[in-house]
Order: sequence, then structure tokens, then C-alpha cells
Amino acid sequence: MAILETNSELGRQVVADAKQYVLHSWSVQDALDPIAVAGGEGRYFWDYDGKPDRTDPRQIELQDKREIAIVIGSPPAEIPSSFGSG
Repeated sequence: MAILETNSELGRQVVADAKQYVLHSWSVQDALDPIAVAGGEGRYFWDYDGKPDRTDPRQIELQDKREIAIVIGSPPAEIPSSFGSG
């Protein structure tokens, strides 16, 4: 089991640094609201306030020019519109 420590101030600094120093492709930079991920275990993660994110990645609907899929090897014949578990 992962150790969970909270530090809201550090989380705010991580978000501020991400907005200032990270170029997020396919995004309007000033409109971003990045998540400061403090840790994770398995497919779950939590923020610096200790709030877990239990989003099932299979429920995320991909939107054209909003997400980037990283493919290792040959790309599929058709780009999927959602994440599958298998």
C-alpha cells in the first residue's frame, strides 16, 4: 500500500509551475487547469490534498485534437474513441 501524505501548498506550486513551464500541446495554455498528482497505485492516483481520483479509464471518451494517444509498435487501423481494458 502506498503512503499518502498531504501538502496543499506544494500541490498549488506544482500546478503553478506546470502552467508556467510546461507546453501542453493541443491546448489553450491559459485555459488549462492541470491536476497535481502526488502519488498513485495501480490505475488510481491522488492529489496533494489526499483526494483520490477513481475515474475508470474505460469511461473516458476521447475527443478529436483534445488527447494524444501514444502507440508503441504499429498503429491500429482505426483510432479508438474510448479506452479499452484489453
